[in-house]
Amino acid sequence: MKEYLANPQILAKPETGETLYLYIAVSSSAVSGILVKEDRGEQKPIFYVSKTLDDTEKRYSTLEKLALAVIMSARKLRPYFQSHSVVVLTNQPLRTILHSPSQSSRMEKWAVELTEYDIEYRNKTSAKPQVLADFLVELPPELIQTDLPDEKWSLYVDGSSSSRGAASNNEAEYEALLAGLCLAQGIGVKKIEAFCDSQLVASQYSGDYDTRNDRMDLSLKPVKSLTDRFKFFSLTRIPRSDNTSADALAALASTSESYQSRVIPVKSIDSPSIVLPPPEVIDEPTEQEPATEDWRIEILLYITDAQVPPDRWAARRLKVRSAKYIQSHGDLYGWSSTGDLLNCLHGEETLDVMRETHEGACGNHSNG
Repeated sequence: MKEYLANPQILAKPETGETLYLYIAVSSSAVSGILVKEDRGEQKPIFYVSKTLDDTEKRYSTLEKLALAVIMSARKLRPYFQSHSVVVLTNQPLRTILHSPSQSSRMEKWAVELTEYDIEYRNKTSAKPQVLADFLVELPPELIQTDLPDEKWSLYVDGSSSSRGAASNNEAEYEALLAGLCLAQGIGVKKIEAFCDSQLVASQYSGDYDTRNDRMDLSLKPVKSLTDRFKFFSLTRIPRSDNTSADALAALASTSESYQSRVIPVKSIDSPSIVLPPPEVIDEPTEQEPATEDWRIEILLYITDAQVPPDRWAARRLKVRSAKYIQSHGDLYGWSSTGDLLNCLHGEETLDVMRETHEGACGNHSNG
């Protein structure tokens, strides 16, 4: 509590003549906007606004809802719009629609109303404030009711391991899913539909993939244990392009320093939720394995003394194999496919040559 009170998330104050930026977001039931300023490369929030749509407004097209978000922001934040230049960041052609000669009477009235202000429309380049606008539109204050925990909630998760962490990316995905489930359970959610962009996590939870190692198995068990406490739970794998909000939050958490002030509250998971068992100690066998039979002897006996096995087919196979070998000074040599003679080795001789090839003078120059 002391730490929270000592570091409050205070809204920023714009300076005179400073250009402000407006991020907007719309959904089927609400529109929202966040007005921000740039301070030494960091975007800081000035004010948040949102509006729940009535039955008529819910039937607006997406572009009309976006224009409504701008109008709503301009009306509620009129002092800021009157004293500053405002840049509206959106990927939709709002400027073209508002100034189109074939626009509806509603859009025409809004366009006239917005001519009072110095507004410029640009394509959005930053994802961090857009995450705030998206979050605000998904949970406007007017929609928060006491019976919401009985509704089906949607949870979008994404994990991102940092260089300071001790978990892999897949383990970070599990940690993010666990954190989201604990948050949902903490606010009393009973039905939840989770979405992630990790095929491994989704497939391991559904049973399509096996957990091949202890770390993945230990990560999966608490997830299944926690999901059993919900009345309904499902986990669906979605493309990464459909999980941009969670991806931006995960990237923000993994790249930001802990001492920096954050516009978005971020919870850092410092240690894994799983506890790994101690490694098993495997006793080395005391008895040496029996030496394998030298494969060269059979061929040398045939070449030098014409000795063959008693079985007719085994003898035939030996004759065919021996056709590409010769004997010289008691050693066996074989013809390669390129016509070179290769020295035939066995046992420790083979290990010595392999060791010299990979670790000796002929080894990799950069590393063994």
